[in-house]
Amino acid sequence: GDGLFYFYQDKYFDAVVGLMVSQRFERITLQADEAEVLRGGMLLSYGLHREAGAIFATLIDKNVKPSVRDRAWFFLAKIRYQRGFLAEAEDAIAHVGNALPPALAEDRALLQAQLAMANGDFAGAARTLSALSATKPGAGPYTRFNLGVAMVRSGDAVGGSAQLDALGREKAFDEEQRSLHDKANLALGFAALQ
Repeated sequence: GDGLFYFYQDKYFDAVVGLMVSQRFERITLQADEAEVLRGGMLLSYGLHREAGAIFATLIDKNVKPSVRDRAWFFLAKIRYQRGFLAEAEDAIAHVGNALPPALAEDRALLQAQLAMANGDFAGAARTLSALSATKPGAGPYTRFNLGVAMVRSGDAVGGSAQLDALGREKAFDEEQRSLHDKANLALGFAALQ
């Protein structure tokens, strides 16, 4: 509870330190696996891929609940993708079952699409992202950006350009959104040049 208190206040360093102290003194017994997933996710956000990967691999090897196992496989796939191990990332994402929390459904589809694009399957990525957009109205900006790029790269320049143009025209509320809008407009410009 102490770790989650700091986590939900966006005090991630305090959260991970508090969690590690509680684990060291064996204060977490009932939800030890859940705490490990949280710790691995926070270490991953700090760029500690090796340490986070070890945590997720250990959880996968243990006989844990399907929801914990699926999150561990998902985060392991994400780590492997970020490190450039595409085949290993595809293997890990294939192990994710149906117990992944709904909050990670968009991230899962986005990762699958990024893996498809990394392998040159832009049409497959567009299908994955289109299906996600159809089931989740108001899909996140990264999903819409990648859908636009995948559509353009798969030959649907009109549809992809419309996606990128809509994203580029949205009002940005922070630096991350402004950066994504700039990328969308830049991709739109490249699509127009082609």
